[in-house]
Amino acid sequence: MTLAGAAWQDNFYDKETELSWEAAKQKNSKLPDDWQAAWDNWAAAAERLRVEENKQKIYIEKEISEMADYKLAAAKVKIAILLNRSDKIYDKIKVEKNTVDETTAKNVKEELNKAAYGVGEGKGKYTTGQNSDNSIGRAVACPNGAKLQTLVQTLLCLCTPDNTKKQTQACLKEKAVSLDYSGLNGDSAITHLGELLDFCSINSKAEVDAHAITAGLNQLKGLITVIGGTGYLGWTGTTPACTGQSESEMCVAYASYVQNGEDKFHDIDWVKAPQAAAAKMKRRETAVEKWHTLDQALKDNEAAAWLIPSEVSLLKSQTGASTNETLKSRSRRPCYNKRPKPTKGTNHSYRRHRILRVDRNNTGMHGPE
Repeated sequence: MTLAGAAWQDNFYDKETELSWEAAKQKNSKLPDDWQAAWDNWAAAAERLRVEENKQKIYIEKEISEMADYKLAAAKVKIAILLNRSDKIYDKIKVEKNTVDETTAKNVKEELNKAAYGVGEGKGKYTTGQNSDNSIGRAVACPNGAKLQTLVQTLLCLCTPDNTKKQTQACLKEKAVSLDYSGLNGDSAITHLGELLDFCSINSKAEVDAHAITAGLNQLKGLITVIGGTGYLGWTGTTPACTGQSESEMCVAYASYVQNGEDKFHDIDWVKAPQAAAAKMKRRETAVEKWHTLDQALKDNEAAAWLIPSEVSLLKSQTGASTNETLKSRSRRPCYNKRPKPTKGTNHSYRRHRILRVDRNNTGMHGPE
């Protein structure tokens, strides 16, 4: 915009009032129609030049106004190269920005909430008045992968004893709860769950990143014991049935957990949801890093653009120095055209084939005389 000069910049103003495309077209009907798409960006650049009366800008404008035509042409070529490079960088920035915008705190929290309660928002069945079928307060869910496969359902299985032969291991080793499976009907199950949540950090708020989520899942995976192809999370003992009784233990069983030498950890619902959240967060983190790198590249291009007037101002002196140096170099060349006189006893024929001469224009070596 600065290189284009005041006449070009005047297209965007009428007595210091910035012109829209429509207004500019009325002012100058000869403006090409294909300029409309870029008009707003050009107008913004012209506005920045108008309001940013800084010393650097004033100096650059002075340098440009005093440039010879060939220097101005060279400057425009350099600017065009930088603009082309910057356009490509900006296109990449838009891609990374879209990735960042797609991953919000809200949709990450939805995945984490889905892991905890089975729904994106709220607590689903684990809310007062929602357990009318008593489905979340029964031990039968525990030998069946905690049935709903939520973290809070898993917690109920790991920390709820039977009403007769009570198991006191797992997370209840140092804690005591007021209810067992005999009293987990309706809202009593919700009350019991609230008591359990008060024992652990699942109810606390903390900032997490993709690495923390992945590390946490890996720790949980390491706690699963495989017996006969079934995976058990929690206290298993020797004959795990996951009923909360002292001989069948408090645990969660995942049938066919290992098949063909591979575990099915990643197929568990409360694992899949945090993994999805971690993947989104990782994509966002990577996009932010790339965005910062690309943004710095744009700043580097901008800095290079401000140096262009100084660069092209040296063109003439560099060309002159090169020419003078070439002439001096040529003037100092030794002359090989003079044939040395043979000394007494010298084989003239042999020396004749050893002597090379340089043509008068120094264009290359020639064969023997």
